[in-house]
Amino acid sequence: MNFIPINDFLKIENSPILHNVIIDKLPDLSESAALSVIAARPFWGKFCLALQLALNYALLEKKKIYLFSFKESVSETYARILRILLGNSFSLPDCQCLIEPDEIPIYICNEQFDIDEIDNIIRENIKDGMIFIDRVEMIKSHSIRRTFSKLKAAAQRYKLPIIITASLPRPPAPRDKPLLSDLKCNALADNVLFLHHEPFFKAGTGLSHDETYNHLIIAKANKQNPGILYLYD
Repeated sequence: MNFIPINDFLKIENSPILHNVIIDKLPDLSESAALSVIAARPFWGKFCLALQLALNYALLEKKKIYLFSFKESVSETYARILRILLGNSFSLPDCQCLIEPDEIPIYICNEQFDIDEIDNIIRENIKDGMIFIDRVEMIKSHSIRRTFSKLKAAAQRYKLPIIITASLPRPPAPRDKPLLSDLKCNALADNVLFLHHEPFFKAGTGLSHDETYNHLIIAKANKQNPGILYLYD
């Protein structure tokens, strides 16, 4: 097992970057012992959103981020992070800040593990910070329920926040908003965020354009009421 510091790839000159801030509108995913889920239909940008959030916590709150990325190589994940830092990311209107990206405490591992190995890695290597796991369904396990149960137990046992991304089944009709019941094992999660696309309609015509806008649906939260944020990308 080897976590690779993102700074080994990301060498940016000491110039400020206009970085989007969205964590102040969301449930506190950095809460100790919490299991949070970012879910969306396939190919709808949940990993990009997870990276955006990880960068916010790393840059603005100086949290160490340990990222398990089972689908992409470290260099591919680096390329995504670079695009986010250059401004191609989800954002809220008028919600940005200048940051000096001289040190980004993000550590990436893209090796494939089963759920018991991940628990051992957390116990032996991660003492503080936040854990992000992309594509929870790719973790080797007897069942998705066992995966969720083990991750929830790990978050509580080691007092660490764990944030996972999960794919939702395709809806029976296009553009149907996801429901909490669409996410298997949602009862084990403390926070559930759904990323959802909606078509853009030109006022007065009722005709759909090719453009979409993004809903970030707060479906479940420990210390916040459910709601919807409107994102731009």
